[in-house]
Amino acid sequence: GVVVWGAYFVTESAVFDNALQPVTPPPFPIPEGNEEDWTFITAATDRHTLYLRQGNAVYRYASGETGLTLLYDLDLRGGRVVTASVNGGVIGVRGQQYFQLEPGATAVNRQQVRIASPPRAVTFLKMDPRGQVWGAPPSGQTLFFMDGETGVFVSMGSVSPRMGRVQDVAFVGHVAYGLSSPAGDIFRLDIEAPWNEWDGVNPVILASLRDKGYPNASGGIIAAGDSRLVSGWTAAPGGHGGALAVTTADNGRTRIVENPLGRQGITGL
Repeated sequence: GVVVWGAYFVTESAVFDNALQPVTPPPFPIPEGNEEDWTFITAATDRHTLYLRQGNAVYRYASGETGLTLLYDLDLRGGRVVTASVNGGVIGVRGQQYFQLEPGATAVNRQQVRIASPPRAVTFLKMDPRGQVWGAPPSGQTLFFMDGETGVFVSMGSVSPRMGRVQDVAFVGHVAYGLSSPAGDIFRLDIEAPWNEWDGVNPVILASLRDKGYPNASGGIIAAGDSRLVSGWTAAPGGHGGALAVTTADNGRTRIVENPLGRQGITGL
């Protein structure tokens, strides 16, 4: 989107004057280093205050100030800033959590959103060995589970810091193995252990096929015994059809079998 800052129009990567002509160099200080490796945070910028991002660092600048103010230099791990706070910080969300970062923040203190998730479409349903029903919405990288007797359900956090959705899960005892797109991730979630996705402990990403050309987990996942997982994939646009991925559950080692039935995506197992 476009926001107004002072007498200028600001997009994510450019500044324009009131005749819609690019302004170069920009009429404010910029972060040190590569002059092109920063962007605006238009969700937080308003008529008086400008917010810029360079890598994980976020800066604030108001008209009349002599330089940029560093707000924080933190990895939000998939979180995103949605607005500025009244005291010059920023507020953001990450899955079912929110956070507020004040100037000088050294950690992302996340709080759970304490409201029920609205009803959403369900992409799959699976039952675990204890009779709980698991599913996922079509976006958000989140899971839910529901008690099969009472109908009470719990929405969980994001299984991955990357954008996308959970496509399918398979259970081996109290462990769920799942797929997400379009990150091409295969993850492991111990449903009896504490949730600690932020530190990559539970759930944990076992393997990622996106860099191998298969971001779309189109064929689901099955557990072949206790130690082997088989999943079906479709190549990225311009790729080579589809593949089966055979993953060792304990270490994530994955072998890719391309186009087992000809050059086409895998849509079911």
